[in-house]
Parts: sequence; structure tokens; C-alpha cells
Amino acid sequence: LHYLGKYETPTSVDDCAIKTTIVFTEYGFASVMPKARVSRRTAVNSERSFTLAELNQFAEFEGWQGDALDNLSETLDAMIDGSLSMANR
Repeated sequence: LHYLGKYETPTSVDDCAIKTTIVFTEYGFASVMPKARVSRRTAVNSERSFTLAELNQFAEFEGWQGDALDNLSETLDAMIDGSLSMANR
């Protein structure tokens, strides 16, 4: 899970949180307009990334019933306020 942080309008392509390369695979309308496409590469510029194991460990540490996804609102709140980052260091 990627935490992207607070949104700020990018000033350049390198400042974008998510960048994807899209390739057009089919054309229609007299072979001029793209009709089908696929994503070839994606790069995520996140503030912090969490594995599912880290999130579940945090949920267990907090004493929650179930895993991190069972407590998704609480897990996301912990990511936003920074308490999840501190618990996993």
C-alpha cells in the first residue's frame, strides 16, 4: 500500500505521484483515433510504502480484532497521522 501524502499540484512530470506509460494497441475511425490501450510501466513516488505484513503486524500490535483490512479506517487513519510509520521502525 502506497501512502502518497498530501496532494500538491506537480510543477513537472517528476513531481507526479503516479506515472504510467500507455501504449495504444488499436486504432479506429479510419485508423486515426486510438481505440485500445495498455499500460506498460508504472512508477509510484510515494511518501511511504507498507507491505500487508507490516499493516497486519500494526493491527495486531494495536490489539484490533482481525487484520489491517478488517480495520481499514483505523489503518488509514494511522498512516495519515504517522503513528503507523513510527510503530514499524
